[in-house]
Amino acid sequence: MSTETKLILDDGKDFRGTFDFGYEAGWHWSKNRGSYWTTRDFFWSHWEVKNGNISQVRWHVESPSATNDATLNQIKQAMIADFLTPLFQNIIEKNGLGFTKGMRTNSHFIECNRCTEPFRIELPPAQNRGTSRDNIEAVNKLMREAINDVLSRYKSRLEKHFSL
Repeated sequence: MSTETKLILDDGKDFRGTFDFGYEAGWHWSKNRGSYWTTRDFFWSHWEVKNGNISQVRWHVESPSATNDATLNQIKQAMIADFLTPLFQNIIEKNGLGFTKGMRTNSHFIECNRCTEPFRIELPPAQNRGTSRDNIEAVNKLMREAINDVLSRYKSRLEKHFSL
């Protein structure tokens, strides 16, 4: 019997264009119809691939800015620090993939922005699966244990905040 959780795949659009994203149960939190677009009452973590550049799989952690919700933004800052430990870079590079640290990962940018990209993974041509969704699935299979380990450290704080 497999204990692997199903990856939920979806698509979206922003001012830069379209993208596909993927997340597991427990990676997206919201209440009171909160979301990225309402800028309140949400905490999302997911893989994202911008269409037009399917070889880059980006890890995103999203919450309201500190002005809109200081508590969720503080959780996001702490979580991003955990994602920037050498463990993630080592896993990625050990598997022949490229690692790039996100550009806006200091506390000022995290406080001011809803979305932070702690890192992105570059798939070399031999490991590119041909579609953004297939690349998300492949990267998640490789990284899900380490990702879930970090997310589990914040589960009780998120449950408290979202009154679950």
